[in-house]
Amino acid sequence: MGAFLVTSALGSYVAIVLVIIVRAASNSDWYPSEDPNHGHMEYFYFLLSGLMVINFVVFLYIASSYKYKTVPKRTKETAKDLDTGQPADGDPSV
Repeated sequence: MGAFLVTSALGSYVAIVLVIIVRAASNSDWYPSEDPNHGHMEYFYFLLSGLMVINFVVFLYIASSYKYKTVPKRTKETAKDLDTGQPADGDPSV
């Protein structure tokens, strides 16, 4: 729960910084301060969609290069009780 709240807060701060940068770079033409009808909000949303596409491509690259960890199969000889660490005798899950 705490990690979700932290990432949500950081996302809000990044969005605020992005709006400030866009307003400064476009002289409030893309993201107008007073009247949204006099701006070009579609340019701002195109910028956001471009950033999301870049984020998705980076995610695909990282996900495709992930290597699964090989875990040996659990047998009766290697099975241990999770609470005590002793060999599990008669464990029905093995």
